[in-house]
Amino acid sequence: MLRNKFEYSGKSFDIYPYTTHQEKELLLICSVGTPSLDDALQVCGISTDVIKQLSNNEKVALLYKFRELSVGDDLNLKFKCSKCDSGNENVLNISNIITSSDIKNDKIIDQFKTLTEDNFHEFVIGEDENTIDDLDLNEYEDLYKEVEESITKFNFRKPITCQKCNHTNYMKIDGVEFVIDNMSEDSLMSMYQSYNDLTFFGNYTKVDIDTMYSFERTILVNLLNKTREDLNQW
Repeated sequence: MLRNKFEYSGKSFDIYPYTTHQEKELLLICSVGTPSLDDALQVCGISTDVIKQLSNNEKVALLYKFRELSVGDDLNLKFKCSKCDSGNENVLNISNIITSSDIKNDKIIDQFKTLTEDNFHEFVIGEDENTIDDLDLNEYEDLYKEVEESITKFNFRKPITCQKCNHTNYMKIDGVEFVIDNMSEDSLMSMYQSYNDLTFFGNYTKVDIDTMYSFERTILVNLLNKTREDLNQW
């Protein structure tokens, strides 16, 4: 199997491209009931024990890493430009979401979530809200800045350019439904169309297709369509 080691801030995960069967399960999560990051990670092969130890930011970043490895790191999105208000379609890149921590102060602990003044005390060992508030202004600001600069950072605000006016829009890509919905470039209908084409024209079995990696299936469908086009020109 194609193993990829995903590492950040002292953590390490062995992840694998998902198969067609797993991709179909991810599509079904969006179609039935309320989408869940935990359910999507389980489909990708992450154990419940590991999932329980992850922050919400880590879950999103890990799912995007699976998506990057299995399908690619570009999302083809439709959006409305915030400047010219026109409908658009362009590519948004999901790579480089995580910047690893660089903690040198033993009092600072990484929480793998967004730092705010309300949760600042959670990042400092032995401190609570009251003791943090008791720091003088300079001590507070210096410690806050040190925490902010040294903990793990997650970049879920990504640029996408308007094709009409060339304005750079920024999209938040950490919503649960958005993340899971973009784990595949297919819909359920197009997925089953691929099953039909590969079984009828390519002589593959359903088991063959289910065990293919997502990128393998895409390559084979594209080659099959190209062959059919070439034959139709004769």
